[in-house]
Amino acid sequence: MSTPSTMCALQQTTLNGPKDLRLLTDAPVPSPGQGEVLIRVTAAGVNFLDISQSRGASAGGPQPPYLAGIEGAGEVVAVGDGVSGVEPGAHVIGVGIAGGAFAEYMVLPAMGALPVPDGWSDEQALGMVVSWPTAVAALKPLGKVEPGQSVLIHAAAGGTGQAAVNGGEAARPRPTHCSCAR
Repeated sequence: MSTPSTMCALQQTTLNGPKDLRLLTDAPVPSPGQGEVLIRVTAAGVNFLDISQSRGASAGGPQPPYLAGIEGAGEVVAVGDGVSGVEPGAHVIGVGIAGGAFAEYMVLPAMGALPVPDGWSDEQALGMVVSWPTAVAALKPLGKVEPGQSVLIHAAAGGTGQAAVNGGEAARPRPTHCSCAR
C-alpha cells in the first residue's frame, strides 16, 4: 500500500476551544523523522489534554493552526531513521503531544509506540497509554489504595474516571466512526 500525499484531518484554528476545529481534506501526510513512525490512524482517543490544548491551557502545547488529537492507534506504514523493533504492518498505539491523531496519518515517537495486544481491537487499546495508566498511578503508587479499601471517584464521565471505577476490568468500547468524503 502506498501512502498518499494528502489526507483528511481536523485542524485546530484558534485557542477558542474545539468549536474552532476545521476539517481539512488536503492536509499533507507527515513524514516520520529520526526515531519516529508514521501510522495510518484507525482509532483516536479524545482526552482532557485535547480540550486543554484547544483552549491554550496546556503549558507548552501546540499553537494554532495544528492538527488535533494526541492519542492514536493504527498500522505502521513507514519508519524514520534510527528506528528498530517497530516494523511496517505492526498495529500500535501511542501519544503524540504535538497532535495529529484526528487525521488519517500520524507521526509517533517510535519508543512510545506500543503494540496493540493480540486479540484487542485498536479501539480497545486506546486506553492503554493515557486513561488507564493515569488511573492506576493515581490509585496505586500515589493513592496507595489497597484491596478492600474504598475510594470516592468524583468524576467518572471521562476515560480516566471510568478506568478508576472499573478498577482494572476491561470496559467494552463504544467507538464512534468518522469518515472523510473525498
